[in-house]
Amino acid sequence: MKINNEYIERDINLLSILKHFEKLIEIEFTNGGYHLKHELIKDLFLFKNNKSITLRSAKLAKVHVEYENDLSFPILSVLNWTKSYIITFDNPELIYCNRKLFKDSRLLGNLEGLLKIFIPYSELENVSSEKGSFRITSTLFDTNSVFGFVEEEFMANHDYFICDDLYKEWADHIGLSENTISFYHSKYKDSNFSASDFQDIIGQALKNLGNLSPGEDQWSLKENYWQRTYKNDGIVTQISRIRTGQDEEDVIEYFKKVKGYPNIKKQVFIVINFISKAALEDRLMKLQNAEYFVERNEVIQILWFVSSLISSCYEANTEVYICCRP
Repeated sequence: MKINNEYIERDINLLSILKHFEKLIEIEFTNGGYHLKHELIKDLFLFKNNKSITLRSAKLAKVHVEYENDLSFPILSVLNWTKSYIITFDNPELIYCNRKLFKDSRLLGNLEGLLKIFIPYSELENVSSEKGSFRITSTLFDTNSVFGFVEEEFMANHDYFICDDLYKEWADHIGLSENTISFYHSKYKDSNFSASDFQDIIGQALKNLGNLSPGEDQWSLKENYWQRTYKNDGIVTQISRIRTGQDEEDVIEYFKKVKGYPNIKKQVFIVINFISKAALEDRLMKLQNAEYFVERNEVIQILWFVSSLISSCYEANTEVYICCRP
């Protein structure tokens, strides 16, 4: 901020600003170049280089990010280094991500197969939070929460069921049986066709694929963590993290045993309330038929995220399912 020809430093809540960018921003071509239409930063432009894309803004150039080691960088430099954005095109087969332009000509050719991983549940139409509210006497997650739905719907399918939410979690819930190791990743959002919300939960699932077969050095951390009751919002509840099973030692021994079975199935379940399978199928068919609809760009990104998730799970020999509204 400049006052009397002098620049004055002030702290700002960067997270509140970044929330304004957790959505799709339309790009328009003007005499000045490719302008990003945003209500908060009106001078944000995109520039195409020989092998990359950069963002520029005189306003954002004045905003710096200070790290714990006292190093400070302009936020635009950080964004341009990390390429923390995704660019979609009129052609849904193209996407720019991680400094590379990708093309998948098969993306719209197998919608029927892609939609098979979506499993509709009418109960997800009635959830109103991710985890519910907590009291020191709580022994269960609220029935109208996504966590409550997961435990009601899936816990009985497993010999052991663990709530691993928070603090270096592998998944929100882990299910173990003689035939399967299942990770459940849950997310509630009051949105519809939100690509950024979908990206968050997909990223969580992809990051933890390797933990479906944990290494020997990882067990001590889980043993100490799983013996506690669930704590959230500063409230220590009576919700045991071992939802089904004797104790943490018993669970870990069982996990070690079944992960070595040659025919064990590894599964990932994404459980969300902000996508309807029927509505997604309708939008994907419109996308395939080159029809215009309001959520077109969001659906293109969701399509790419799902395709990436399927490919990564296939490479990791893991089944994947997305539980959503009908």
